[in-house]
Amino acid sequence: MKAPVGRVYVLSNPAMPGLLKIGYTLNTVEGRVKELSLATGVPIEFCIEYQLECRDPAGLEAYAHNFFQNRRYNGNREFFSISINDAIEVLRQNANELLAEEFSDRAKESSSIKIPATLYLVRVNKSQNIFRLGLFQQEQNFLQSEEFKLLVVELYNKFNPNFFYECEVLQTEEFFCASNLAFQEMRRLADGNIARLKSLNKELIHQTATYPYRTFDLRTLAFKEYKESIPIQIFNSSLSLIKPISKASDEKTLTLITACSLPEKNLEL
Repeated sequence: MKAPVGRVYVLSNPAMPGLLKIGYTLNTVEGRVKELSLATGVPIEFCIEYQLECRDPAGLEAYAHNFFQNRRYNGNREFFSISINDAIEVLRQNANELLAEEFSDRAKESSSIKIPATLYLVRVNKSQNIFRLGLFQQEQNFLQSEEFKLLVVELYNKFNPNFFYECEVLQTEEFFCASNLAFQEMRRLADGNIARLKSLNKELIHQTATYPYRTFDLRTLAFKEYKESIPIQIFNSSLSLIKPISKASDEKTLTLITACSLPEKNLEL
């Protein structure tokens, strides 16, 4: 027997800024919204941001609730602190036989919004040949700001308050993503690639607490025997992995309606 056809929806409410409700119905979403909005505890009617028709809507709703579990506002409620584009992306990618979908006017008007991301390589200690490679949710020109330098100082002061740091920018590449999920996948690939290349170059890169003072984090490249091309090679290797994701995500916005709001910029270095 085939799974039933129904609709999974994403709702917002002006009285609950920053929260989205993900649910499903075997009837119309408009009818479900009327039911929800009649509740005495809801001061303003819900707005339909997105809905899709598919088979097994209950299964898709359960998947989305589990996927966003750590962003759930209340443990037993269907409200999540997520962006609309992330909700849409998860639902679209995991729908069992997606039959139809509809977007709100607000989402359509915002289809050109994209999330900036920059892959960077900076030298943080010239005398000891220490570099940092990372990907963060900022535009490329942010690396020239005092705020970026202060973030680097604060980060390395955690390892050693007397650390001789600098912020010489060596390589950068700017991207634009259609969603926060695309950015997280890019970062996951970049970090995995750094770990792999550190392992392959273990005779060159320090991996233990013996260098210096405390263990550096994953994105720090501390060389025992410095070779000028190694940091650039690692940067280019990471770039070759994440560029296709950014390109696919960017092209997706040309044919699909995506975010109507952006998440806060991620300042994690």
